[in-house]
Amino acid sequence: MAAESPNLRADLPTIVPTTALAAWFHDAVYDPTDTGNEAASAELARDQLVPLGIDPAVVAEVERLIRLTAGHVIEADDLAGALLADADLSILGAPADLYDRYAEQIRLEYDHVPIGAYRVGRADILARFLDRIRLFQTRAGRERWEHTARANLERERRALLHPEP
Repeated sequence: MAAESPNLRADLPTIVPTTALAAWFHDAVYDPTDTGNEAASAELARDQLVPLGIDPAVVAEVERLIRLTAGHVIEADDLAGALLADADLSILGAPADLYDRYAEQIRLEYDHVPIGAYRVGRADILARFLDRIRLFQTRAGRERWEHTARANLERERRALLHPEP
């Protein structure tokens, strides 16, 4: 797994600035009615970074990382991807009150979707996360957030599938 790499300290000076740029831009374009947000955010990052004279390899890596946030599917040796994915999903492992506020905000973003369809669709998304062997790619992410994240996702899913009258 990337995060347990013995070269972690050696890799960080290169990985951190690039991953930070990707984190900065990853939701710069966000429209809940569009499925192309990550691609559009990656293009925006490129359009903003190239004129600044940022190394083209860095720009390409920033674009790649932003696109990874679309599905959070990370290769085992991708430390930068693992760090960004864990950061992006960290809200899942927040204390219950913060997670519940996040879930309420998600519902508000999708208020254009009828409640019944929202409940089914959101419950399906949560089930796909819960079906993963691990939600977090790094050891630190798993130790810090995995248990709480699974509890939050289960609780929200139950509430969606069995709403109180």
